[in-house]
Amino acid sequence: MVVLAEDRGQRTGTMTITFVVIDVNDNPPVVSGNYDETFLEDTPINTIVFTLIATDADKGQNSYLTYSITKGDSNTDFFIDSGSGIIQLQKTLDRETIEIYHLEVTIIDAGVSPLNAVKTATLTVGDVNDNPPVFQPHPTTTYSFSVAENLPVSTIVGRVNATDADTSSNGAITYIKAYAIRGNSSHFSIDGSSGTIRTSAGLDREKEDSYVLVIRAVDGGSNTLTATVTVSITIDDYNDNEPYFSQPLYTGTVLENSVAGTSVLTVVIDDEDIAINDDITLTITDSPALVYIGANSTSFIIYVKAPIDRESIELLDFSLTATDGGIPPLSFTSQIQITIGDENDNKPVFSPTFYNSEIPYNDDCQLTVTTLTATDADAGINADVTYYTTLNNYPQFFSLDSKSGECTFVLSRVHVPVLCKDEVY
Repeated sequence: MVVLAEDRGQRTGTMTITFVVIDVNDNPPVVSGNYDETFLEDTPINTIVFTLIATDADKGQNSYLTYSITKGDSNTDFFIDSGSGIIQLQKTLDRETIEIYHLEVTIIDAGVSPLNAVKTATLTVGDVNDNPPVFQPHPTTTYSFSVAENLPVSTIVGRVNATDADTSSNGAITYIKAYAIRGNSSHFSIDGSSGTIRTSAGLDREKEDSYVLVIRAVDGGSNTLTATVTVSITIDDYNDNEPYFSQPLYTGTVLENSVAGTSVLTVVIDDEDIAINDDITLTITDSPALVYIGANSTSFIIYVKAPIDRESIELLDFSLTATDGGIPPLSFTSQIQITIGDENDNKPVFSPTFYNSEIPYNDDCQLTVTTLTATDADAGINADVTYYTTLNNYPQFFSLDSKSGECTFVLSRVHVPVLCKDEVY
């Protein structure tokens, strides 16, 4: 500033005065620009992600700025240079852990009474295909399904489910059948997008009762990642097979008068179905076998239910039906023939029971007095009759043929009581 002084005599003089304005810290820092960037999660460490630009209208020390991250970096994934505002990556990014960072940067000047500015820098973590699909609910999950053998083609068996922590195409999953550990894999199909497994052919439990398939989940990344899981499919039985006997006719023999519970024979039955469809019930409906014979549905033993009299029944010829427990039940019939064996339970019987004979008085020898006749209701050896006398006071005059029952005498008239007995007794 130039100061002019003038007196009354019009003389003048000048002086220059210099004023120096001393700065006070009255201006806060000002940050220019917006900071919003995207970096892939495989970005190398030490990469510069932001360079913040800030100014301060003050001078000297009041314009010296210091940068710091005050929020949004709890894991210290970033480093900021306090003097330049350059922010660098300090740790590897993981989009699946933190997808977006909102870094609050505080810029403070060096004044005695510091002033500051706050700026938020947003960093979005871009996805890379670094996560394989994972089957749920656990990576080691084995899926177990069941389906009845009689259901039509395209019946839904079950569904597998896998997730991928990546996004977009990197997380898009396609399901395929990898291979079969057991069974024909062509009997089943899988929907590539939903993981739904369906039947693709008719199933027959009696030919293949279980399948084990390996299903693969494939993501859509350029560097494809996969996961596999085992799927076990059990084929449930449907009652589509009749029980059957090992032979169409069974024969057996049992002695008459055998006590109840006596085993006669064992039949062999099979049913290719299982569980309740294989529960066999044996039934006899024919008379008179129903009265005398029983069938055990557990052991398949044919047994005596009530004592049998051979003299009344010599042969039991009847049908035995095997019925399974399915719905509806299926049945099969075999023929049973049981011969009733004889037991020596009948005494010989004379017919008639009294014999009265006369013979002429002459000198002829070996005249037949009479022929005794006795029968036995038993059979075989039990019916063979042998005759003998229980009282014969004149053995020198009379004889009795043990086989024919012919009674012979010599010379005199005699009354001789005679008995017979069977060969066994």
